[in-house]
Amino acid sequence: MNAEILAMAVAMAMRTILILWKNVQRNA
Repeated sequence: MNAEILAMAVAMAMRTILILWKNVQRNA
């Protein structure tokens, strides 16, 4: 597997989790 693709996927996943976490904190 390509390291750049893996790093990009991890970065996108972290960003998505961060956005979801902020939404959860705002709604709580």
